Amino acid sequence: DATGDGDLATSDAIFVFNGNADSVSLGDHVRVVGSPAEFQGQTQLSNATSVAVCAAGATVAPTDVSFPLASATALESVEGMLVRVHGVVTRSWSDDYGSYLTVREQANDADSIVVFLAIRHKPGIDLARIGERDAVSVTGVLGQYVRGGALNTGYEIYPRYPEDIRER
Repeated sequence: DATGDGDLATSDAIFVFNGNADSVSLGDHVRVVGSPAEFQGQTQLSNATSVAVCAAGATVAPTDVSFPLASATALESVEGMLVRVHGVVTRSWSDDYGSYLTVREQANDADSIVVFLAIRHKPGIDLARIGERDAVSVTGVLGQYVRGGALNTGYEIYPRYPEDIRER
């Protein structure tokens, strides 16, 4: 639905887990039949029985996310959507899963968001060029991966292209 439901408290997108069956491209308008589920805190459609491309070349404007958050659950309303945050990198690191940046609106803010690049999905994005204390603007899909703890934590932004991470 290109217009969404008009309810600012609910997300207008959902993550679709379809294994390695990547038969769609960024910008495709799709119709998916599957089972709703929660995985590591993220709402998603799993076990897709049908994926149909209805149109190609669609664009979506990112939703701006700003800090401080109105509540601990505020990011639920944009989960799965294309979002944009502006802030300062306060931490960067890598592990066996990928590379990460922690972005806060101001260096001493309590609220933050993690920018995550999975090792298998690095579309030419080099996070090593971004250092701590750099001011950035980050656009990407907001997901959630709770590694233990409350289900209103673990939010991550998944950039799509190198230009999704800009120094300001």
